[in-house]
Amino acid sequence: MQFIHDFLGNAFFSKAELPPVEQLLRRSASGLQFEGCTPAHVQPRPLQLAQEPDPLRRLRRLLDILQHLASAEGQALDPQPRSRTLVPAERARYHRVMTYLVDHFRERITLAQAASVAGLIPNAFCKYCKALTRKTIIETVVEYRLQYAAEQLTGTGKPVAEICYDSGFGNVSRFNKTFKAQLQHTPLRHCQAFRAPLPAA
Repeated sequence: MQFIHDFLGNAFFSKAELPPVEQLLRRSASGLQFEGCTPAHVQPRPLQLAQEPDPLRRLRRLLDILQHLASAEGQALDPQPRSRTLVPAERARYHRVMTYLVDHFRERITLAQAASVAGLIPNAFCKYCKALTRKTIIETVVEYRLQYAAEQLTGTGKPVAEICYDSGFGNVSRFNKTFKAQLQHTPLRHCQAFRAPLPAA
């Protein structure tokens, strides 16, 4: 799951009732992996969250998921995230870039467009991203697209081809190849293994 840290306001997660969740979000600055240690009753909840049409209930489901994950032992994907050491102005630039990518990863993003958000020329922007995230800008965008596609594959009844294009991939063949390389199985296999059953009429 991905969302902007202050989407509920700057002080929401610092409230007295939410210290474990606030600590979870601080630890998640570079990403957390819960594979193999997430409680079984939590695993289907992101799918239920994606399928919930009511905004208030969706928010309650999200907070419930965060509460449960706060008590689990997640593994940091990058134990020493460099973004934490940035001065405030550079941290603001970093968050501006990441917000742009989260908002537009399903669209065609050019290097020049992303670099302009950071106020850098393309070559400098490439080095900037690599230094902070240890990934190229393309790798970061593809990662977002794959995560979105995986959620759509398990949380909707859409066909693979539609999800491919909706996620920002240009053709199904490349989508299948990239998906399998990163998740070790094809999109179709992902559907068969993880798609939630449709509710009874």
